[in-house]
Amino acid sequence: MDSLDSVDRPGIPATFPPELLLVIFDHCARSDIVRAARVSRAWRATATSHARYYFYVSMSQPSLSTSTMSSVVQAVSRFASQIAAITARGVRLAVDVKMQHSWSFDSEVDIAALDDIILNSIASSLPFAVSLTLALSARIYNALCARLSLRPAHALERLNISIRGYREASPLSLDLFAETSPKLWDVVLDSVPLLSGEYPAFRLVTRVALGPLPVHCMSTTSKVFPCAQRVSMTVNDAYDDAMPLDVPEHWASQLARLHILMDRDTLPADILSLFSATSPVADVELDWWSGLSSYRRAPEYIAISDYLQNMNGLLDISISTPDYRGYTTALVIRDLESGVRRTFREPRFLDSDDESNGRTEHGCDLVSYNFTTERFRPGLSKIVALHVEPSFWHEVDHLAERLPSLRFVEFVLPADRYNKQDIVTVGSNSWTLQEHAEGPQSQSYRAVDLVISAPGHLMLQIEAVTILRMLRQCRFLRPGVHPRITLMNISRIPCEQDNELDLYTPLRRDNLEHLATLRIGPLGRATRWGL
Repeated sequence: MDSLDSVDRPGIPATFPPELLLVIFDHCARSDIVRAARVSRAWRATATSHARYYFYVSMSQPSLSTSTMSSVVQAVSRFASQIAAITARGVRLAVDVKMQHSWSFDSEVDIAALDDIILNSIASSLPFAVSLTLALSARIYNALCARLSLRPAHALERLNISIRGYREASPLSLDLFAETSPKLWDVVLDSVPLLSGEYPAFRLVTRVALGPLPVHCMSTTSKVFPCAQRVSMTVNDAYDDAMPLDVPEHWASQLARLHILMDRDTLPADILSLFSATSPVADVELDWWSGLSSYRRAPEYIAISDYLQNMNGLLDISISTPDYRGYTTALVIRDLESGVRRTFREPRFLDSDDESNGRTEHGCDLVSYNFTTERFRPGLSKIVALHVEPSFWHEVDHLAERLPSLRFVEFVLPADRYNKQDIVTVGSNSWTLQEHAEGPQSQSYRAVDLVISAPGHLMLQIEAVTILRMLRQCRFLRPGVHPRITLMNISRIPCEQDNELDLYTPLRRDNLEHLATLRIGPLGRATRWGL
């Protein structure tokens, strides 16, 4: 623990303007502000008034395989002494306690006495706590709830409570807070029940994360957190959707982000109502990959049409694998006019050698299943842009024939797939004129742009034959389509197909590396950004 002592030292201006000090502290890390408080009594008075001045105190239970009676007693004693020293001086602090399992020792130990020390230390810290993180067994948590009325947490800014084990936990007590807790803005509750009434302390909370059981209906969530702007929650078969669909319209419109970890195939009706609201949630992510429990099977088919209501403008689609190992498909659909965004994450490969593990089925291909005329309600004609990583390039040829308005495709080369100065290749090196359709059309045609992009630090290279194969992959080498090529952070190296590439693109070869990159702007208009 950092020392709390401070003295007036020669040469330090005691009358240094506190207003200027506070401005400087705004640009400092918390640890630097704590150290600055040791310079002088004047500096300490200013530093301790800063919002980021607090001490971090933690206690993590040792692993059962390595814990001994002496190590546990030592950890508990150190935690208690740190809390006592800080609270005696009235200094703010962040408390982090992780006790994932019950005490277990070969020798006799007074478990009740250890629990009592920990609970008393947590309770005594509450009036000074700006952040409280508790990962406790239900037994310890229930005992703590009985003591909360003694020392309410009136300065709390962040609250994170996770209950471990299968024992039922008590509802979160109002006694934890003093009236409204006006500084509280971030709340994480994992398996923590809520009372049926309102929580005055949560009236100003803007960021909420609700873990699995018990999960309350969206109507209850909107009442408990009326100012929520970012909500994350796990929705499984035990979701409590018995309440009527009375989610306030303004609550949906103020949500900047809704992240739902899915442990079921479809969403309850009250959550679906958020998608059809006049002012829908701006950014929604439905995550089947992270939400699936170990004993659940991946849904065979994931239909996305019910989640795309109120997306009426031109659409931009991104297909990628966010875990960079190919285990997940991430499909992002963005309405270019309204900015409404929908993200879908599904498992791709869930093989397991454990026969008791139900997560062995592969998720169905999210892209091929949904982008058909009968399933994609907003209309395939509204899709104008695609951004695709290499793992999904094979999807583009299927999509291109279904997207009559497509005018922009970006092949994204992620950094983890290439080394510096690699030469980008796609498929075999062979290429003949007979492999593609007729040449450029002199009649009316649809101009489309293919952007091939990579991180700038890789300095990748590419040949014309590879670009031609990419054009063929997009079905851009066919009558009625006029392709245009842009290389972003990739240099072109000579090959024998250079003249042929120039024949099928309207751009001169000597300008290819210096073109401005075509992007679809926020209102569906073409916007050019200089390289």
